[in-house]
Amino acid sequence: MARKIRGEKERTQHEQARQQAASTSAGISSSSYPVHPSNPWALDKPVPRAYAHPSEADIDHDMQPPLNDQSPSLPPDANQFDFRQHATPRPTRPNPQPWQPFQTRLDFEVAELAHEAAMSKDQTNHLINLLHRCMRGSESFTIENQEDLHNKWNSASHSLTSFVFDAQHLSKYNGTSFVCFFDEPWTADSFWDVQSKLPEGGKPLAFILYADKAKPSSFGRAKGYPVVARCANLPVETQNGDGVGGGRVVGWLPIVKEDKVHSGKPAFVNFKNVVWHKSFKKVLESITEHSHTGCWVECFDKIARWFFPFILILSADYGEQCVMALIRGLRSKFPCPVCLIPRDELSSMLVTYPLRSSAETQATIASARAQRTMEAKEDKLKSQALRDVDSAFQMVANTDVYHATSFDRLHAHGGLFSNHLWVEFQRLVNEKGRNAATLVDNGYKALPRWRNLNHFDNVMDISFTDGTKNEDISKLLVFAAHDVFSPDSSDSDIGYSLLCSIRAFVDLDMYTTFEVHTKETIVAGRAALNTFSDLIDLS
Repeated sequence: MARKIRGEKERTQHEQARQQAASTSAGISSSSYPVHPSNPWALDKPVPRAYAHPSEADIDHDMQPPLNDQSPSLPPDANQFDFRQHATPRPTRPNPQPWQPFQTRLDFEVAELAHEAAMSKDQTNHLINLLHRCMRGSESFTIENQEDLHNKWNSASHSLTSFVFDAQHLSKYNGTSFVCFFDEPWTADSFWDVQSKLPEGGKPLAFILYADKAKPSSFGRAKGYPVVARCANLPVETQNGDGVGGGRVVGWLPIVKEDKVHSGKPAFVNFKNVVWHKSFKKVLESITEHSHTGCWVECFDKIARWFFPFILILSADYGEQCVMALIRGLRSKFPCPVCLIPRDELSSMLVTYPLRSSAETQATIASARAQRTMEAKEDKLKSQALRDVDSAFQMVANTDVYHATSFDRLHAHGGLFSNHLWVEFQRLVNEKGRNAATLVDNGYKALPRWRNLNHFDNVMDISFTDGTKNEDISKLLVFAAHDVFSPDSSDSDIGYSLLCSIRAFVDLDMYTTFEVHTKETIVAGRAALNTFSDLIDLS
């Protein structure tokens, strides 16, 4: 009987616990938090503000304890909870000044901009000072938007871009005397000579033209490559940049499709030269007339000047230079596009040969055309390795294609070093055996790394790479391979002479890298050229 009474008492207590748990869904007063930690139904985090005075619709039923026979017992102090129903709170009115504690909305938005832009203390102070200047009314702020600001930046860049109108001769004191130095195109003799020929008040407008056949593009079924123009009246860093004043594509030259039947024949080669020069005439049309008569232009300083455009420099590889100069190329009797050095004397630089000129070339072509027979005509043309084609450059005044053709340092590394000196070095090393090749590779690998200098672990297998890497290989070669060919070994005479030639080539190349030259460095560079020529003859 006692067991039965005790069972009914436990069921009664259990039922009371269920009723108390269900009553919590009607509302929870603020006095019920925090919940005693022994309560297994209590939340383990603060109740959100939305549930501080919940209505019946706000009840989270997931928070209720499970109502089954396995429900855990309530804590001893469960009867002390205050269960009351609260009315739904009234909606709060919107704050008419949500930017507080800032005094005005403008203050808040300026602060917000400074925060979003992560402005420094100085930048923030500068912005605030600008706003105060506007508030005082002493100045007007007229920029409308970002596009308006960008347009004003462009206009300002044109006004601030340095532009030189006259040739200059500059000198510096070297401790004992004044020597001329050359750092920009307008400080060179060619610029000065052209302006000396212009009418009084005339200003030279010099162009640098660059044609790169290695960058073709397709136009439907046709292909062409770009002609890039740069203004030599601008500083070098400006004209070589990508922004305002930098190089611009001014035309495209067609690439003549090779014909297997006629490819390589003189008539077909002449045809390709004709196409090139007729196309280039189209590129030069816009400056041809002005080069003779001049053109008045109002400059950024509101002063009108009388400009005479001309071509100062033509930059291209050897193949393109042959087309520009109308010469027959490497297999002809006179393969140089600048002077009349015979082909058999190309390795010798000790003798100075006559320079080519546009006037003499045109006179030779005219004389050849006057010959009665084709054989006589060809003999006359071959006497200077010329082609019977009208040059596009004869249209432009004060322009001599043979004086404008420039030395290309990049192709010196891609041609003279990589195709001749480096190939010969690899051959001689490989003839000495595998140990010698390994010694060279280990020498390059052991050299310390240096900023802007390519590091090599294996070079003996390199047969083709870009001009920059060829340049770095040449700079490091003597240091990495000086112990491969000894001057004391009879079987290394040729290899040692070649190392000396490469050393002289690096010295000569050093002078070609100078961005500022003086008459003294030019003399020293020519002496380095003679040294290199002598060593090439010996090796």
